[in-house]
Amino acid sequence: IEELLNHAETALHLQERAFSIAQMLFAKDPQNATIRNDVAEFNGVLERLRGDEALARSDGQAALAAYQRAFDLSRQVAEEQLTNLGALRDTYWNSYKIGVTFAALGQAGQARDAFRNALALAEPFAAQPENALAQRDVAAIRRELQGCV
Repeated sequence: IEELLNHAETALHLQERAFSIAQMLFAKDPQNATIRNDVAEFNGVLERLRGDEALARSDGQAALAAYQRAFDLSRQVAEEQLTNLGALRDTYWNSYKIGVTFAALGQAGQARDAFRNALALAEPFAAQPENALAQRDVAAIRRELQGCV
């Protein structure tokens, strides 16, 4: 667990630096929609990493809050940039993380809802033959969903 926490802390630190740079760029050009969405994406990844860190510390409530913020941010970017595949993946993966956390907290019904939401978002993406990552993600989501039934 300590090694995982160290990796999460390093990733969190690097992402915070990237977020800071994106914020500076946005301050110089606040009308730039691309930079605005980059800031939201960086912030979403930061929140997911905070969720990972909280979950590693067995703080399920803090993890849920962070994953929900990450989901909201990634969904915002995905809705504004329909061709942003990274934001789409972040959105369904954040829902998956919410489901994993609910499952860890023993809240199977809420976990199922989050996994079903993740599947609904991921399956169209995974239907593209060239998208092996999304296909792998769908398989992982289905495994977790079966474990909650």
